[in-house]
Amino acid sequence: MKKIVFIGGYGNSDVGDDSHLTADLINLKRFLPDAQFLALSDNPEYTLKRHRVKTDFSIKHYLSIQPHLSRIEKLLKLIFRSTVLLFNARRLRKNKKPIFLSDDGKRFLENLKDADLLFNVGGGNINSIRRLGSLYDKFLTYVLCRTFRVPIILSGQTIGPFYGRFHKRLANFALNGVNVITLREKFSKTVLEQIGVTKPLIKVTADDSTLLPPASLKRVKEVFLKEKITRYHPLIGINMIKLPIFISTKLKKAKRLLAEIADYLISRYDARIVFVPMQYIRVADDRIAASEVLKLMKHKDKARIIMHEYDDRTIKSVIGQMDLAIGLRYHFIVFAVNSQVPSIGIYLNDYYSMKIRGILDLMGQEKYACSIEEISIKDLINLVEDVLSNKEAIRKKLEERTKELGKLSLFSIKCATKLLSQNQRVTHKLG
Repeated sequence: MKKIVFIGGYGNSDVGDDSHLTADLINLKRFLPDAQFLALSDNPEYTLKRHRVKTDFSIKHYLSIQPHLSRIEKLLKLIFRSTVLLFNARRLRKNKKPIFLSDDGKRFLENLKDADLLFNVGGGNINSIRRLGSLYDKFLTYVLCRTFRVPIILSGQTIGPFYGRFHKRLANFALNGVNVITLREKFSKTVLEQIGVTKPLIKVTADDSTLLPPASLKRVKEVFLKEKITRYHPLIGINMIKLPIFISTKLKKAKRLLAEIADYLISRYDARIVFVPMQYIRVADDRIAASEVLKLMKHKDKARIIMHEYDDRTIKSVIGQMDLAIGLRYHFIVFAVNSQVPSIGIYLNDYYSMKIRGILDLMGQEKYACSIEEISIKDLINLVEDVLSNKEAIRKKLEERTKELGKLSLFSIKCATKLLSQNQRVTHKLG
């Protein structure tokens, strides 16, 4: 029986990251009905509850460093703990007992050693923006798997941007050691070419959540009733992001723009605004961000914030009921366009530019991706009017592209099936 270990952004109450795992578990069970699955999560209890799959702690649990330490102290501890993991991985490969390693570290290494495949899905965590948060721990996990000769698939990724020679060389070393990389937009392929990643099989496909099945209409009615959302007016889905990585002036402008366009749509079309959160943890709670937009609106009584926490399939179904989606989070736009909802995406930095422009480009809707630095309320109104004037043609295009991308999103799953059917543990060419 083959064992597949998942890593990604699990356990952080992020609807988008969870949607990857949901979709891939559905599809892998279809192609590999006898496989065993283990998801390494930042919060195993949460992931177990959400996905009903065996879970354990991710590498972050072992590498976690006290926030009060200085930058130098954090770096030294990271280097020391990484060295201990690498040293003991080599010992375990030779069937020697680990030393100088905590129980958490031992269990993490054993989980990798026992794997037949590492499946990294979870999108954009390989870039210079995330660094200690995701970049180094993912790269270290890849190197540990190589030590154990475990094949590695990176599925549905946004990779980059990388700033500085060190990060580029690190990425070159770590990524040239994996077997397959599938990308959810074409900009990442350019990044990989620029830093010299050539050994893996690389293909632009689609986000893994493309084939995520939505919840039932009965479930949507339950949510609408609970959140006091009525369906007797045009519904506009809006998502405002809350992440500490963004410059405050950009966030301030985004809130003002969203408030103004919401008021415009209410006045012009008698629309109702539904603020849809995609993440719920306090430092990145979209509900807090939505409430800040609501405070700036004139027609507050005609807007609702979805206040309760729902799973990925339910959120996708809710977004699918919208007549128009305007948002800043990547998976909010993904769920919308895959549900044939015309969408406008606003990005706040280079990383989100790759993602928002990437998905809208794949869907043939690139003109509806805009930079917060360049767009004005007049520009946004013009985009909205353009979308609403062409909504039927847009819906048809989105339906066609979703079917095409849905087929492409299975590429990683088929690669996993092929790798697991091979006798040797590591190969870079799938033939």
